[in-house]
Amino acid sequence: MAGRRPAASLNHFHIDQRHADLSDELEQVVNIGPKLAAGLRQVGIPNLDELVDRGSIEAWELLRAAGL
Repeated sequence: MAGRRPAASLNHFHIDQRHADLSDELEQVVNIGPKLAAGLRQVGIPNLDELVDRGSIEAWELLRAAGL
């Protein structure tokens, strides 16, 4: 895909520092609540490491393709 941005590094995701020990949990990322986290898991992104590996654009494309 032309113009595609590279996957974000972990530094681009803002983790709630009160729960830094749970940083692999999607819900600890600012602006990812239970509903979005459930959708991400449904499309094969079970944790923050996978989200970072795939990047936000791919995650959005997966959610959109799944109708979520």
